Amino acid sequence: MGNKSNQFLNGTIENDQYLLKRINLLTQQMTAANAAIAGNTVIINNNTEVVIQNALEATGNATFKSLRYNTGAMSGASWTTFGLGLPGGVTILGVTANVDVAGAGGTWGVSFSGGSTTPCFPNNNSIIVNTKAGKNFVPEVTTGDTELAFLPDSGSLNDLSVTVIIYYLELADMVDV
Repeated sequence: MGNKSNQFLNGTIENDQYLLKRINLLTQQMTAANAAIAGNTVIINNNTEVVIQNALEATGNATFKSLRYNTGAMSGASWTTFGLGLPGGVTILGVTANVDVAGAGGTWGVSFSGGSTTPCFPNNNSIIVNTKAGKNFVPEVTTGDTELAFLPDSGSLNDLSVTVIIYYLELADMVDV
């Protein structure tokens, strides 16, 4: 079976050396692109996606993405919906939100609509500036274009401005052999 100390991943020294060279090159590219490796963690700044690719196949990518959306000043006492450009067929992983500008009064909730109807932050969220919320989801695949729908629980959405970041996974099919 060979010397186990010389085997790692797929078991051949040549392939391991190739993989180590690829990791080194990737590390150099990431450092140049505002990324860093700290222990076992890769930190990527100012990017909206991270692609994980099988080095041997170079197909079948898994891309972790984030989509940032700012509502601007909202108004009204009923549903206000914002198109995100979040496509169908992606897996929503989580969402975070921050109140940027205080609203006129009351509390609010937000849910996805369209390709997903999962509540993000269902109700009683404060209108105070820098109120933050975060939620992980049981992974859910969107069935179509997905929007955000804000609803005042009490009062109105007048002047309220919220930044929302949605984290999701998009898979690409492998190419034919």
